[in-house]
Amino acid sequence: MVGEPPRYCHDCLECAFLGRFRDADLYFCNQHGLPMPTVIARFGGASDYVSGLAFADDEPHLREARARAQGRKLLTQR
Repeated sequence: MVGEPPRYCHDCLECAFLGRFRDADLYFCNQHGLPMPTVIARFGGASDYVSGLAFADDEPHLREARARAQGRKLLTQR
């Protein structure tokens, strides 16, 4: 739901919170200005996440994060 805060701690200050989807918090990260942005779905603690635009076609949480990042004009590539 839009406007809800993240459920899980995510300590990267470069990441933009995209909201919740199912059981995950979604983020977009510009990778500190590098030409390799990514999307992240966090399910819990430090290592409980999936990430990577390369996996967004096959992983529903990452696909949703990519769509939200594109919708907010944070990500212009597919």
